[in-house]
Amino acid sequence: MLNAECIEDGKFLMAKDLVTGVISQMNVVHWATVQGAKGGYTLSKQGENPVEDGVIQGDTQGIRGEVVTCVSSDQSLVRVIQLPDVEPDELADMVELQVDKFSPFPIERMVISHEVLKKSEDGCLVLVVAVKTEVVDQLGDRLKDAGITPDAIDIDVMGWLRVLRDEGKIRPEGRHVLIIAAASPIIMILQDGVPVAFRALAADDELPRDELMMELAGETGYTLMSLELEHGAAQNVAVDVYLEGDAPAGFADELSNECHAPANISQLRDLPSLAEGIAKRWAENTGSGVDLVPPSWRQAESSRQSKKKLVSLVAFLASTWLIMVGGFLGFIFYQERALASMQAEQVRWAKPANKVREMQNRIRIIGAYMDRTDSALECLKEVSELMPPVGLTLSTFNYKKGESLQLTGDADNRNTVLKFNDNLNKSKIFSSVVPGDIKIVRGKHRFSFILNFPEDEQ
Repeated sequence: MLNAECIEDGKFLMAKDLVTGVISQMNVVHWATVQGAKGGYTLSKQGENPVEDGVIQGDTQGIRGEVVTCVSSDQSLVRVIQLPDVEPDELADMVELQVDKFSPFPIERMVISHEVLKKSEDGCLVLVVAVKTEVVDQLGDRLKDAGITPDAIDIDVMGWLRVLRDEGKIRPEGRHVLIIAAASPIIMILQDGVPVAFRALAADDELPRDELMMELAGETGYTLMSLELEHGAAQNVAVDVYLEGDAPAGFADELSNECHAPANISQLRDLPSLAEGIAKRWAENTGSGVDLVPPSWRQAESSRQSKKKLVSLVAFLASTWLIMVGGFLGFIFYQERALASMQAEQVRWAKPANKVREMQNRIRIIGAYMDRTDSALECLKEVSELMPPVGLTLSTFNYKKGESLQLTGDADNRNTVLKFNDNLNKSKIFSSVVPGDIKIVRGKHRFSFILNFPEDEQ
């Protein structure tokens, strides 16, 4: 989930809710998780976990959200250069050309990133970072072996600058020399609060600490002199050093002589961790900051996510298909069971039902014969009453009990036959009257009728 807490050029930018910064050392992992709040980002949880046989030990539940780590400056090429203010894609191409000029390694073997530090009428001040791909891969493999997959890779100098800025240690005016005297010392020089130069000394376990610190003082003086030759001398110079442990004897004086300014010595342990600094930077990164994740990682992650989605889709379709097939088979089984039950019920009731039907048929037959309503005598009586009094005689009277009555006869004229037909249709005994053809036989009109009894009377 994202929230709009970061503001750049007066615009609200989207930031992450939870980000964990991870610093991987030889046998330990330091981490700090920051959480978005109304006023910015605050530390949620931090800790360190030992690493044994490449596996991180202890509770790592505090490592949540997106994960960012960083490479050390002594393993990187770090430059601050002035470039024209152009479109981002064009600026990236210009940065790549600059790296090709000062890098001793082919750029095909490098991971390159940049960050715009300041824009002005003269162009933009750009931090350029280039690291050998194998260094980044080793860092990623070490973290992945420990069960941590980084989403981004920063540079340590920018993480320390974020820590110092949050603590109010950055001087807004003049030239400011900042030294982080850890295992691999870092020299950062700012002009009016903006970085203009970085230098890092590689860790040397064989070099005594006192000698390393004196070398650090000399390198600081050399870096300042190079900067003065390029940008001119500064009237207001401040020097702040953050040490691990006590300062060697004579170090502060030597550094003051090299910088021509008093050196203020503080303890590094009094500052928030580097992990917190890179976490806050990545939390507010909207795509314009340093990120040294190789393109091959992103392609592999994209491929992994695509495969994961494909597997999920196949699993969903397979489970849906199984559910549908199971439901269909279950429905068929239920129907078969229901049909078998109905058939068994039919067989069970067939014999009693046949007996009932047989009994009903007998009752109907007996009732039909006992009911004299449509008996032959009643029918003859009904027909006699419906016959015209004169001009019509019956020759046949064919009675079928419960079915029909057939009449034939002769009439003097056609109208008499039609009159007889109308009378028969008014009878309540017969359900229908079917007249036959009227034929002239020997001067008489011969007729025929079929009189049907109602079905419920059959």
